[in-house]
Amino acid sequence: MSDAVGEQPSTLLSGWGNVPRILSTERMCEELERDDVLSGNGPTIARGLGRSYGDAALPAVERGVLVSTRLADRWIELDSERGILQAEAGVALRRLTETLLPRGWYVPVCPGTQDVTLGGMVAADVHGKNHHVAGSLGRWVRSLRVRIASDRVVDCSPVHHADLFWSTVGGMGLTGIVTSVELQLERVPSPWIWQRTIRCRDVAELSTDLRRASTEFPFTVGWVDLFAGGRSVLFAGRWASLAESRNMRFVPARVRRTPRVPLSNTLISIANIGYRLSKRPGARLVAADRFFFPLDSIANWNRFYGESGFTQYQCVVPWGADGLGACRVVDAFREFGGISYLTVIKDMGEQGDGLLSFPRPGVTVTFDIPVRTGETERLVREMNERVIEWGGTVYLAKDAFTTPEQFRRMEPRLSEFSKVRQAWDLGRFQSALSRRLGIDTMEGV
Repeated sequence: MSDAVGEQPSTLLSGWGNVPRILSTERMCEELERDDVLSGNGPTIARGLGRSYGDAALPAVERGVLVSTRLADRWIELDSERGILQAEAGVALRRLTETLLPRGWYVPVCPGTQDVTLGGMVAADVHGKNHHVAGSLGRWVRSLRVRIASDRVVDCSPVHHADLFWSTVGGMGLTGIVTSVELQLERVPSPWIWQRTIRCRDVAELSTDLRRASTEFPFTVGWVDLFAGGRSVLFAGRWASLAESRNMRFVPARVRRTPRVPLSNTLISIANIGYRLSKRPGARLVAADRFFFPLDSIANWNRFYGESGFTQYQCVVPWGADGLGACRVVDAFREFGGISYLTVIKDMGEQGDGLLSFPRPGVTVTFDIPVRTGETERLVREMNERVIEWGGTVYLAKDAFTTPEQFRRMEPRLSEFSKVRQAWDLGRFQSALSRRLGIDTMEGV
């Protein structure tokens, strides 16, 4: 395999939401620890498969250079006895799941898509349907190798250079380029999930059932139809035993093309009704990929939203003494005139240990919002004010419109994060997101 570093022609790049778009150059690197990976003096940021929704993996300046990790995708070592994986940062989760599941191991925390890199998962400190029991990914990361601005490659862990480690976990790439990851895997009995499906009348009933299910199941998630008064479907699951899945035959999920049909409220409302009615209450076995990554069965589904794109607004707030934190978020969204084509609710556990990690105790609500110039910015900023009032925050891997002032009020650990960047002289690692949120200007960074 060649260890060359090559730059692709400048092109308009965006996150998964297709907004914003910035003219960028990707530097393709097979060896992230080569001397010439950080050539040049301008700000840089790493980019994996481009599945962060907003501007987290876009350059800080027009025509800026991104370090693409997609070619740095080799396995270094797999300890099949202890379930410890060492791999380069560009390895995709899809490849991990395909290889690990037949061996009885699995990545302990997964986001909603397999099309993300291991390094990107660390940078976002991703969470999954099991956050209430497993926490976010950072809890399972044993160590990292990080290329910092001085060109050093630093080995760090929760006990060695812990400040750099916990700034990198959830740090959105702003502390350096993760070159490799050592991860503790989870042993699983089969590649199947025993899933229980419950229909709920509204978000209040979903909230009650979700919290109850979270005491019984390691995986829980609620889907909400805001076009039908909040009618919902709760999915709860656990790994199926070998005995339960003995006669099951695995069939890979069929990937469908994205229909070339303009989205409308009417079309989404009809689709939601069909989806809700297709989810019959009861229990059954489902393949792990269909349970964890349902949207991966639709190729390039972000194209549904057309040229104007979309944003995913994801916040976490406390459940509240009455257990209706999710209801308050949904009610505020409706009050401000929000339209969501896909709405998801999950129970959250302990706060993530990364200095900018999104998870904290409570409930997370996610809205997929078609972008409308002016309207979307207003909606996000009005939602942010309520979220701040309730003691919550937003997920930087999804964000595109939060203001610097609002983020500083949401994240009390931001000044500590900036001090770590300054101590390690990491100011070169900048993105459109860090510029927008003013992170690069704090305390001289």
